[in-house]
Amino acid sequence: MVLLLTLPLLALATRFASHWLWLFTTIYLLRLFGQGMMSHNAMTAMGRWFSAQRERAVSLGSLGNQAGEALFPLAFVVVAPLVGGAPRG
Repeated sequence: MVLLLTLPLLALATRFASHWLWLFTTIYLLRLFGQGMMSHNAMTAMGRWFSAQRERAVSLGSLGNQAGEALFPLAFVVVAPLVGGAPRG
């Protein structure tokens, strides 16, 4: 349910980035509703969904989050040139 509030506010924060006068508002909203809030929502939802084995579910979710942070940048570096990343030269 909180995600229904977080995603529109994150989109609103990126909308403010169109003018330099809104810079501080944009940075503040991105800080509140950005990556930290998304991972917090995911862990909270996982803890609520798997209430019988909450600790195990949250720990596996945390391991998956860390594995994604380690592997996705490497995967991006490998895949980007194959699909037309930045121009070479």
